[in-house]
Amino acid sequence: RYLNEHPNAYVRLSGYADRETGNSEINERLSRERTLAVSQWLQSEGIDEERIRRFALGDRVQPFDLPEDNRVTICFVYNPKEQSQK
Repeated sequence: RYLNEHPNAYVRLSGYADRETGNSEINERLSRERTLAVSQWLQSEGIDEERIRRFALGDRVQPFDLPEDNRVTICFVYNPKEQSQK
């Protein structure tokens, strides 16, 4: 809803994978597929693909302590115009 109400906002999708499962190649693919799934859903909700930035981090970064919690895509919404004024 926020993205639809703020047409100048963008979203950064960072996909991760559990380091304790699979291998780095598989986890890179999984994190890429996770960001793609979220991106496709956002587009189905009316968000232009140009406003979506996808980053697949595989298992190189583990944002959470519990391994299974790293099977995730984290969304960060930002407005470049507002950031440049700070």
